[in-house]
Amino acid sequence: YVNDGMHATVPEGNQGVVFSYEIPAARGKSGHGAHELSIALGSLPTSGVEVVIRGKNTKNREMGEHTGIKVNDGEWHFLAVTWRSAGGEIVVFKDGVRAYTGGPYRAEISLEAKGSVVLGQLQKLNVPCFDSLSCDFEQHGNYYGDIQNVRIWSTARSQRQIHLGQQWPFTALRLGLVMYWRFTDISSSNVTD
Repeated sequence: YVNDGMHATVPEGNQGVVFSYEIPAARGKSGHGAHELSIALGSLPTSGVEVVIRGKNTKNREMGEHTGIKVNDGEWHFLAVTWRSAGGEIVVFKDGVRAYTGGPYRAEISLEAKGSVVLGQLQKLNVPCFDSLSCDFEQHGNYYGDIQNVRIWSTARSQRQIHLGQQWPFTALRLGLVMYWRFTDISSSNVTD
């Protein structure tokens, strides 16, 4: 669940990254020179959700999948993003409804293991944030808003599973659930898993 209730105060050019997964990649290894996975909401009410897998965006090259889904309206939204390596299909659900289907995008690759997940900021390229004292972030990746629940699954979810995941309390079958954070205290910004 995401609420981008402060979109009017977001600096122009800010990506609004809500999810960043980064791996330690060295030159010559898979993933070097690219962000492993990030999901951005954009900085303006007209910006759409963007997914980047093993890529990066620069002035000269856009490597993300632009969905056109807008959630920058100051309201709470349930956002679910699924991606299948086999075929590269991306499906994005907004408030439980399939709002975008795209691909093939980064078909037949696998996300590398042993990375770091950060919510609300884009980690530096190939420099995962394993220790809060040595974290380094991209300059224009901050997300301004609230996040309530984050679930990471090892398999793509069906529309029925997405609907079950929206219900509270969350009692859906958890087979394939890799990580789950529920933020209940708005004053906290760090969660250790």
